[in-house]
Amino acid sequence: MTQEKWIDKGAINKVAQILKKKNYKKIFLITGKSSYELSGAKSKIESLCTGKDFVRFFNFSQNPKIEDAIEGIREFKSFSPDLIIAIGGGSVIDMAKVINILSANTGDLEFKIKNNQILEKKSCDLVAIPTTAGTGSESTHFAVLYINKTKYSLAKPSLLPEYAIVDSDFILNLDKYILVSSGLDALCQSIESFWAKNANTESRDYAFKAMNLLFPTLIELATNRNDELVGKMCLGSNYAGMAINISKTTAPHALSYALTSYYNIPHGRAVAFFMGKF
Repeated sequence: MTQEKWIDKGAINKVAQILKKKNYKKIFLITGKSSYELSGAKSKIESLCTGKDFVRFFNFSQNPKIEDAIEGIREFKSFSPDLIIAIGGGSVIDMAKVINILSANTGDLEFKIKNNQILEKKSCDLVAIPTTAGTGSESTHFAVLYINKTKYSLAKPSLLPEYAIVDSDFILNLDKYILVSSGLDALCQSIESFWAKNANTESRDYAFKAMNLLFPTLIELATNRNDELVGKMCLGSNYAGMAINISKTTAPHALSYALTSYYNIPHGRAVAFFMGKF
């Protein structure tokens, strides 16, 4: 599956072009609880969606749980949208992917997830707009979901969003703690992708580009913010996402989920905790 993607300052305005492309009328908007307003996304996205019907879903955990997904599916089906717009961090985009694909499946969803029986079909098109620079979820065909503190990964080509918009304006004023956490995730993704057993020439090219951007930029961004640095961070993060979309991640990521699930350590920091030893 191919993806239309825009990575640039002010790229959020491409939403108008997307809405016009297929004349989408009903939008299921999936956002973070506070990041939606703090990032500046609320005013921009709602202005661009003027004249469209939309419902916002945001009352879910930072690390998506099956209970949250089921509630989202209930609201999604009640509204019957023709487009999902996910705007937030990696967990928000993962939740959008999960709702989109699970809402098109029937039966015992928990059983299907645990036994890898989720069907490929999904309900509608998806626009992914990250407000952090780190997960690369906007350009991967994976999603993470927790069932009783156990992490399950969904991997289906249809999980790749049809559209990805990476706008550096949303990252410029990001909280430093979140910025560093998400940046560490992207950096670890690129390193793991490079040595992953499923890596190939294409994924290593993306991973190398990501590392070249992220290593110096992440350090400088901790004390200095400007459009150029944030733009590099966004691009590096997307390259890292494209790399793991091919190669997947490795042991540091696998081990990190327990720290996040049991101790609420942010994902990027949890992964980085293991990276030095590996």
